[in-house]
Amino acid sequence: MAKEEIGFKQGVPENPDRSWEKKTNGKTFIFTKSREKDNSKVFLYRCICLSDKDSKSMTGFHSERDLKPQEVEELPQFLNFIAGS
Repeated sequence: MAKEEIGFKQGVPENPDRSWEKKTNGKTFIFTKSREKDNSKVFLYRCICLSDKDSKSMTGFHSERDLKPQEVEELPQFLNFIAGS
């Protein structure tokens, strides 16, 4: 039997859900990462733009890769979303 990595259970992160903020050009972007409930090896990544108290836009995608926050922020789809917000 393979030795489990610290923080992982059966090869899947124990607590993969997280969110963090990034401020760019006077706007706040909230990034989120969550594990799909029906498929524990699929993650949903989102980027939400809060430009003022009444305006909100969002984009996201599914992936089987467990990405670090910096990797998520540097993805082309999120960079394009931020540039267009």
